[in-house]
Amino acid sequence: MASITGPPGEKLMNKPQVQKTEPLITKAMRTNIMAQVAYQVFNQFNSREIEKLNVFKNIHQNYWFRVATSGLLALQVASVEISGIIKGNARLDYEKMGHLHFIWNIFLGG
Repeated sequence: MASITGPPGEKLMNKPQVQKTEPLITKAMRTNIMAQVAYQVFNQFNSREIEKLNVFKNIHQNYWFRVATSGLLALQVASVEISGIIKGNARLDYEKMGHLHFIWNIFLGG
């Protein structure tokens, strides 16, 4: 990807190197990631009832919405776990998985 974007500018070349102790994800990156997550979640709810004002009405009674949302959660957890096995990345511990499961059950009313 970097080879097709062109050479770096002078400003970038004069920038000091990033130290190993600095966080990989900066504050601006974290803000953008959270905005993208909020946007995705909003679209998921909004696409249920496009013309309605209250998109949360009867959300707990919609079986297919629960299946799709639970499936997305399962795929995300699986991708974290599989990447942890293959690449040696940090995996979710049981405490974090328990918190995730608890929040998800409250969210879906299950």
